[in-house]
Amino acid sequence: MEKRCSKCGKVKPVDEFRKGGTAIWCNQCGKEYDKDRYQRNRQKFLDYQREYSKTEKGRAVHKKASRVYTKRHAEEILKRAKTYYDTNRDKVRDSKKRSYQKHRDEFLQRQREFRETKEGKEYGQNKWRKYYKKHSEVLIRKGKDRRLENLDKYKARDAINKAVVRGKIPPPSSFICEICKERPAREYHHFLGYAEENRLKVIPVCSKCHHAVDKK
Repeated sequence: MEKRCSKCGKVKPVDEFRKGGTAIWCNQCGKEYDKDRYQRNRQKFLDYQREYSKTEKGRAVHKKASRVYTKRHAEEILKRAKTYYDTNRDKVRDSKKRSYQKHRDEFLQRQREFRETKEGKEYGQNKWRKYYKKHSEVLIRKGKDRRLENLDKYKARDAINKAVVRGKIPPPSSFICEICKERPAREYHHFLGYAEENRLKVIPVCSKCHHAVDKK
């Protein structure tokens, strides 16, 4: 079935008309009109788009459109990004560094939340496996050297782990951190040192407090 376009006057198949063939202009004429209209009212369109993108609906539409575009043009986007990074390596690094420093707390919070999700845990495990596979020899050698340098510390940790496994002491996750009194405990801290007589003298602490104490 065919019909005549009221703008260009050409007879074309109904499939080449908008709105399921009910439009009076063909697709080509419609595109040319839209392009000309946009050029004539460009600033007006940009202002409207900017305001619309601030609304909840606008953000959702933009997010969906971005995903569709990224999926369709993934290879092209990656190629452009790689080319830009290779030619502007220092500029990109400085920009990322400034952005991280400005939004550090927000970034770390998102990172912690992501690590707690199933997807985040799988991502972390896969990343560690790839890294270990690539640097296994170096990591094993460094691990042995570190253990010899801190033998008392590792023996104390082994003693605590064995005590937990054998049921002599409850796991640290059963307690609240003894230092901050807020967060759940994740580890045991040897507050009297790692000497043999102090290996089981510990307090439950959260990872953040444990790290802060070890730094002192």
